[in-house]
Amino acid sequence: MKRISIASIVLSILVALFVFAVLTGKKVPLISGDKTAFIILFILGFSMSVLSGIRDGAETFEGMAASVRNTLIVLGLLAVVLFIVMLAGVKVPLISGYRKAFAVLATIIASKWVIVHAYNLIH
Repeated sequence: MKRISIASIVLSILVALFVFAVLTGKKVPLISGDKTAFIILFILGFSMSVLSGIRDGAETFEGMAASVRNTLIVLGLLAVVLFIVMLAGVKVPLISGYRKAFAVLATIIASKWVIVHAYNLIH
């Protein structure tokens, strides 16, 4: 379980650095554009969610207050829907391209991270 915690921390730091690099316009190796960055961020965010579930266990998730658990579920669903909609080429109001979608997805991931860690600090 200790290795999962370390992996979760390392992944969180890598995602934060990746988001910072992309949003500030830094060159990231192997990233050819906004669409690629968006897809990679989705994969990294999904990985963070999976590692969190493994680290904390199903009993922690089920034991969360319904409002917290439902918020995490809705945010996760929003991320998946955003991913599918953007790849399908559907026009989304207020999200004019992959760069804005990247920022929205980064916000969703950060929100989930803050909620989970704040909950774990309190309980």
